[in-house]
Amino acid sequence: MSVRVLEGASNAPATDPANPFLTADYGLAQEALGAGVLWFSAGAVTTLGLVHRGRITKRLELPSMPASAPAEFWSDLLDHCRTERIGLVDLDSFGSDGRGVPKLEGETKRWARTELVLDLDAGMLARASGTHRQRIRQGAKAGLRLDLARSDEALGIHLGLIQASMTRRAERGEAVHLTFDREPFRALLATGSGVLCRAIRADDQAVLASMLVLRSPGAGYDHSSGVAPEGRQCGAQHFLIHETAKLLAAEGAVALNLGGVRETEQSLREFKERFGTRPVDTESIRCDIRTTFNRLMARTAARLKR
Repeated sequence: MSVRVLEGASNAPATDPANPFLTADYGLAQEALGAGVLWFSAGAVTTLGLVHRGRITKRLELPSMPASAPAEFWSDLLDHCRTERIGLVDLDSFGSDGRGVPKLEGETKRWARTELVLDLDAGMLARASGTHRQRIRQGAKAGLRLDLARSDEALGIHLGLIQASMTRRAERGEAVHLTFDREPFRALLATGSGVLCRAIRADDQAVLASMLVLRSPGAGYDHSSGVAPEGRQCGAQHFLIHETAKLLAAEGAVALNLGGVRETEQSLREFKERFGTRPVDTESIRCDIRTTFNRLMARTAARLKR
């Protein structure tokens, strides 16, 4: 097998329409953030690669690795990395069934992930638990409506709601991030890769819940979300997910991926499962194919920095 490598987000070949991490818009967002964008293609297999250049080591990231790729695909990809002096390789599985990848050269870590996917069909509301259906109706009765936005003001509100949600989880003893870089969110919105879906109260226009949804022609992906304390009381997050799913279905999408959960996030997993989602078990992989000299240089630089 010979893997074809195309450079630049705008040179995207035909990709999976149900994967928001394999679109030209997503690649453009990553280019705006300074990453080099590569498309690796062989037969029916295509994936997006992001090259991050450090002071000493270059790193290749695949946000959504193709689980269906044969062993030859991965050996060709690693050969390309060696040719381009890329020493670190991170293979993630956002929006894909990233399993079945053989043991790779230089592999240092492999860990399991689970994503929860809501199929967008006529029975999606019936599959939700009785409590979730009640909360969706509660949001409607509270006068909430779905709103779409990409403005910087809307992004500021979105980040504030994420901060509120993460703070509540940290108070419960969960290990979560409490600070966020605004630029990656801004790039996703500016390129059209993502859109802010918001639950707004009609009488005073208050934003009670917000979700940044990555889009492709056939799917949406919950990149990040947050809910205000008042929104928790009236089912704003339940309402938002259901109304966003209805909108995506009307536009021809077949799935809304509610994102991944870790083994320690049992309450979050239960919340997503009760929408009638199906679990997609995936995995992520890390490889180190640096030369001995490159490793020595990296360790020396780290010591000097300390």
